[in-house]
Amino acid sequence: MRDSANERGSFLVEALVAFALVSTTLVIVVDSFLTMQRGYHTQIVQQEIVDSLAFALEDITRESRVSTAYGCGGSCAVLGMTRRAGLNGQTADAVVYSLSGGQIMKRIGSGAVLPLTPPSVRVTGLTVQAFTTPPERSRVIVMLVAEPTVGNTGVDPVYIQTAFTERR
Repeated sequence: MRDSANERGSFLVEALVAFALVSTTLVIVVDSFLTMQRGYHTQIVQQEIVDSLAFALEDITRESRVSTAYGCGGSCAVLGMTRRAGLNGQTADAVVYSLSGGQIMKRIGSGAVLPLTPPSVRVTGLTVQAFTTPPERSRVIVMLVAEPTVGNTGVDPVYIQTAFTERR
């Protein structure tokens, strides 16, 4: 005859082993899920930065194609140009792009200053290189560097640039 105390003890050991296996499996699954979720969040934040910078560069490029007299500010963190009068019914206003408070700002003439990037993206660098190539055509290279605002650690800065030549 078997001892019922031994049977109860072996059942307890089997239950503890099963519990340990289930716990280990759950820890692995939850850790994998959290890692995947952090990666997804990082990817979403970086995509928002890229989209914001691409929008700003597209606006700068579009404006430059109907402008002339490109100029680089003293620190080369300001890009100025003059719109061509009469094109699409526009007047010959000055257009200035600058970096202020972590945002790319745009001013047309003496009008209001408009932000081109959202507050969730902190632009840390606006580099402009403007030079003239023969025969007297301005060439401009614009590079932007941005990172997310506070609270999104672990997301690398994003660098994006464009180059354009004055059209005649």
